[in-house]
Amino acid sequence: MTNKEKYLLMFLGGIIVVAIYWFMIYSPLQEKSRLMGKEIEALREEQTFLALEYANKEVYLSETLEAQNYVQRVNDSFPAGLVQEDIIYIMKTLEDTIDSLNIQTYSIGKEMVVVQNIDEESKTDENTNYEQVIQIPVSVNFETTYNDYKQMLSFIQTYPSKLSVGNMNANSDLVNSQVVSTFDIFFTP
Repeated sequence: MTNKEKYLLMFLGGIIVVAIYWFMIYSPLQEKSRLMGKEIEALREEQTFLALEYANKEVYLSETLEAQNYVQRVNDSFPAGLVQEDIIYIMKTLEDTIDSLNIQTYSIGKEMVVVQNIDEESKTDENTNYEQVIQIPVSVNFETTYNDYKQMLSFIQTYPSKLSVGNMNANSDLVNSQVVSTFDIFFTP
């Protein structure tokens, strides 16, 4: 082999080494570097966003505290166990279920704590168990037929929630074949 051929082979070998380096090492590293640059840019944007959010931390905390206080005021106004919306829903269901029932007015009273003896079998004081029950009275004024009046009382008795009736006052309106009544429905959660 001549020197010219040796230089030519060395030159081709160098080109092959450079090509292998370029395609096997440098080009994949460049691609990884470009992807990492994009990732770094996305993380910097997120960091900027979080820094702005952190700067507003006191505002968020005060708004959260205000919201918690509002929720507490609402919970204090509408005690746990049975909310007024449930009572309104039950009264609407009652009126929709009974054909001729015309509820003129109803008013929701304050909750009452009733103590009940839950151990009827034992009559001695030391073995008697008591339970406190919350009841919310609803005073209802309405007109209906006698048959629907009985159906309404049956509805109250068989309703899935515990409902009971008290302070019942019923008058018969013979002219219109109606029963005009006022009574309290006690809602027990």
